[in-house]
Amino acid sequence: MDEFQAITIADIPRLNEFFARRGTRLCNDSAGAAVLWQPYFQDAFCALDGTLLLRETFPGVGTVYTPPHADDDAAYAALERFSRARGEPLRFFPVTPEELDALRARYPGAEAALLRDWCDYLYAAQDMVTFPGRRFHGQRNHVSRFRRLYPDWKFEDITAENLPEVRAFFEDYAARYQKDSETARVETVCVRDFLAHYDAYAPLGGLLRAGGRIVGFSCGEIVGDTLIIHVEKADIACDGVYQALVQSYAERFVTDGVQYINREEDTGDPGVRQSKERYRPIRLLEKYLVTIEAF
Repeated sequence: MDEFQAITIADIPRLNEFFARRGTRLCNDSAGAAVLWQPYFQDAFCALDGTLLLRETFPGVGTVYTPPHADDDAAYAALERFSRARGEPLRFFPVTPEELDALRARYPGAEAALLRDWCDYLYAAQDMVTFPGRRFHGQRNHVSRFRRLYPDWKFEDITAENLPEVRAFFEDYAARYQKDSETARVETVCVRDFLAHYDAYAPLGGLLRAGGRIVGFSCGEIVGDTLIIHVEKADIACDGVYQALVQSYAERFVTDGVQYINREEDTGDPGVRQSKERYRPIRLLEKYLVTIEAF
């Protein structure tokens, strides 16, 4: 009998408590991402004496677990038992560099691989608010062009009143800009479900208008000192729309306690990688896959 149960929207409060204690700044360690992508990764949890153990199915790899705290011997013993019952190696993902050291100390034969396509892009929050200095000259130019072309532009919080417009915008966006990859197709399904249950997620959401119509929207959540962006979609037919959306969203939702913005992974998409690099990340948050064959 499987001791894990699928993560649902109802589990968000419990997940928030768990991820707040981890403090990794990874997008994986946020309730919104876990629930949003549950249909793809099959995220599930098991409660062990008040401790949550998280499991997912990682593409091309198989079953992986979120690393427990380094000193949680009972949790590791349980995960070893689960892996034996499934006839699989014990695998952990995502593993931070700090967690990698602890896992190697516990399992000397552990094999580790950095999964570059799944590393998160971390930015200084104020950089996204102001686009300062020569490094962001291009971004400022794009924002200026957008505002010249669309002098009636405005940024709004997503509310119950304008949410139907956001849903309609996303359907139009998906029809026009859908990429031909499994990840992109699954993302469309996940974002559609996210918007259908928007109130339950209770995200920080905002939309950008130009000419009276929605041309982009973005949603995320704050975990610790980091604002994590889960959804960001814009109509590229509008010059400068993404830069204007990124800055407007940061201006609205970066509060005094927010030091960083995590704009998540590029999943190996060359265009997405180039775009994220143009915003000058201060670092990549490394994620390792750790495999233990003997335990």
